[in-house]
Amino acid sequence: MHDGDRLQNFENLVTAWATERGLFDPPNPMVQAKKTQEELDELFQGIRYKNKEEIVDAIGDIVVTLVIQARMHGYTLGECIWVAWDQIKDRKGRTENGLFIKEVT
Repeated sequence: MHDGDRLQNFENLVTAWATERGLFDPPNPMVQAKKTQEELDELFQGIRYKNKEEIVDAIGDIVVTLVIQARMHGYTLGECIWVAWDQIKDRKGRTENGLFIKEVT
């Protein structure tokens, strides 16, 4: 299976899961954003304590919440990823302390 097909299949599974649980009836993007923040906080904790299992779980959970968020706005995660890629692919800048700082034009 092609990676794009795998992503689409994953998004469809997450969307079906979220639909079955009423997350789109009605959609509440702010609540979903808070859920993403909770999962992001778990990622920070996993990184802080070097807990690889928690890191992997948190990253997966963040992606799930983002799939749901994207669908709440009528997009797919894949569409959002490509928009972001198109915006950053040609950026120039520098890295300081592990953080990329884009060049201001």
